[in-house]
Amino acid sequence: MPLKESGAAPETHADQDEAETKDLAELHADVEGHYVRDESLAGQRELLELGGEAETMGEYQAKTEIGWGHQIRSYVLQPYQLVKDLRTGVTSTAPDDVLDGALDPFMAAALSQRVTGEKVAVEDVD
Repeated sequence: MPLKESGAAPETHADQDEAETKDLAELHADVEGHYVRDESLAGQRELLELGGEAETMGEYQAKTEIGWGHQIRSYVLQPYQLVKDLRTGVTSTAPDDVLDGALDPFMAAALSQRVTGEKVAVEDVD
């Protein structure tokens, strides 16, 4: 790369070395600036790509943990038979049917509760 011409030609080797050093410093700054800009653009692109994923992760983290103590239904098989949904309050006196997959009343109640936003205070079956 040719040296930039300044108003006056360097008079000595020291002046010429100083001019070359300035040119190299400017070149280094330009290259570094392009690198930083490219890294910045790559980071912004990555953030845009992860934007939807970040929203999904936020929704996922807002959910409660599923585990012991976070039950949805209570099943009583003896001395009487009863299945009670602890989120909606729906009950069934046919636990064999529920255990065989007859969950439609429970799902319908959960969906209607989600649509209306209504919350039901339900006590667990002892």
